[in-house]
This record gives sequence, structure tokens and C-alpha cells, in this order.
Amino acid sequence: MIFRLILSIFFCVLFALFTGFNIGNKCDIWFFAKTFHQVPVFVTVVVSFAAGLFCTIPVLVFRQDKKMTPEQARTLADKLEERNKKKLEAQIRRQNKIEQARKKAAEEIVKEDGVVQHNGN
Repeated sequence: MIFRLILSIFFCVLFALFTGFNIGNKCDIWFFAKTFHQVPVFVTVVVSFAAGLFCTIPVLVFRQDKKMTPEQARTLADKLEERNKKKLEAQIRRQNKIEQARKKAAEEIVKEDGVVQHNGN
């Protein structure tokens, strides 16, 4: 509990220092159709941070923490394995087609030239 208190005090001091050092820095903010002139930079940062926190609230509230049962995990693993197997088979078929096309092209070249060349394989 004391650790939380020290951490809270640390962040409050850090925020106060940030505010103090940036109090003189001003900027213009365009928010849809309205321009705000001479807004302190720390206000911009704090409002942006708060908007980010506000946008994460629905994600945290409405997320669904689903834990898989061992059966669901096995089913998912089987589906992934089947999908990977199909991808591998498709890749092998493509490679076989390429190899067949190369052999056919080589045979046609040999037929045209009438000379069989041995390339050491």
C-alpha cells in the first residue's frame, strides 16, 4: 500500500514539473470548425491523454475474456494443421507443375536441335 502512495506522489510531482516547465509554451488548436488560440501545451497533452483513456473504456468494458477448453484448443489446432497441410500440398502441386513445364520445355529444345546435351546431372 505504501508503494502505491509513493508511486502516486511521484507521478503527481512529475505532472507538476511537466506543467511548470510547459506553462509558457502555447499553441493553436483546431478542433473541427473552431480554432483555439494560445492554448498551453500541457493542456493539450493532458486532454489528449484523457481522450485516449476515455476511448479505451469501451474496449475494457465490452471485451470478452474467453478461455478455451482443452477440447476447443485441440479442435483449433486440428483446423490449423489441416489448413497448413492444404497450403503445403498446394505449394507442392505448383512446384511439380513448374518442374513438368521445365522438363517439357527442355524436351522441346532437344527435339528442335536434335542434339542431346548432358549438363552433368
